[in-house]
Amino acid sequence: MPAEGFAIKRYQPSAIVDGFLFWRKMSNSRAFIFANGEFKNPDNYRSLIQKGDFLVAVDGGIKHLLSMNLTPHLSVGDFDSITSDEMRFIEDHKVRKVQLEREKNETDLEVAIQTSIRKGFTEITLLGALGGRLDHTFENIFILTKPEWKNINFVILEGNQEIFLIRNEKSFFSTLDDIVSLIPISPKVTGVKTEGLKYKLLDENLYRKNARGISNIAIANQVSIKINSGILLCFHFFNDKK
Repeated sequence: MPAEGFAIKRYQPSAIVDGFLFWRKMSNSRAFIFANGEFKNPDNYRSLIQKGDFLVAVDGGIKHLLSMNLTPHLSVGDFDSITSDEMRFIEDHKVRKVQLEREKNETDLEVAIQTSIRKGFTEITLLGALGGRLDHTFENIFILTKPEWKNINFVILEGNQEIFLIRNEKSFFSTLDDIVSLIPISPKVTGVKTEGLKYKLLDENLYRKNARGISNIAIANQVSIKINSGILLCFHFFNDKK
């Protein structure tokens, strides 16, 4: 089985995603955090959620859970982007709230992640973390690079893509012609080795100032990436032409 990977299973096509269903590795320490960004085709993600998963709504992200008929275990935020009906739902269902001040040094999402980690969750999937304001999108990605979170397996799911960090090595399931882009977060990522990609890297360095890792192509059903040092951001775009 691939380390820290993901399997993809097809079902009947639905809207833009063209039938990709994402299955996370089985674990009893999974948290799903719903931010207030774009969230297309919620039905495509409903089957991700399993009994025992910890569900967190980040402020207005509560609407994404409600669109899937799910009740969060925790709601975090200053609640400036939540409707009165959504707040009533939280109150009526006795959802635990972490009420934050509007003026603070941490984002609502950052507090939601910290709270989930303190509860012992080591696999955290972020939904609705992209789109809308570009500054929020960048921040939602870069906060995942905190050194104290290096042992947490983060994944961002959005549309037909998954995004994750590579600090050491990672393997994931793919289909032929999936697009895989590798972007250094640190100025330099050393000793990059890849398996399952058309343009293979053999103990090479990638630099943030260059675009060499963009738009590689999966040629196998599993892709493996190893690095010696640095932090690599991986974008995996699922092929929707089949």
